[in-house]
Amino acid sequence: MNNTEELEIFRTKVVSDFFDHQWESYAKHLHYFGGSVHFCYLIVFSVYTNLTFNNRDFENRGLLCWMLLICLIYPMVYDMLQLKKQGFGEYFADKWNYLDQGHIWIGIANVFI
Repeated sequence: MNNTEELEIFRTKVVSDFFDHQWESYAKHLHYFGGSVHFCYLIVFSVYTNLTFNNRDFENRGLLCWMLLICLIYPMVYDMLQLKKQGFGEYFADKWNYLDQGHIWIGIANVFI
């Protein structure tokens, strides 16, 4: 189906049921979990920047940095598995993977710098 130009095939009941099944049994949970991890990262990052840069409170900086690193584990593992599955050339042919890698490595650099 990936290579077809017949868009009518996607309107058939069989294909629709197939995609619904894939979403319900696999993709929905994966995307909800990934979104939850990213949301936690954003919350921790917001608290970190507010305490560290606005309030000049460095007391919990180490704990918040560890929390940021923990939140980066899932996207790193997910992208590395995707890289392994697709191969180097195909993985980096998709421009969105550069955004994913940037998020991961800039997040790690933020913690250690």
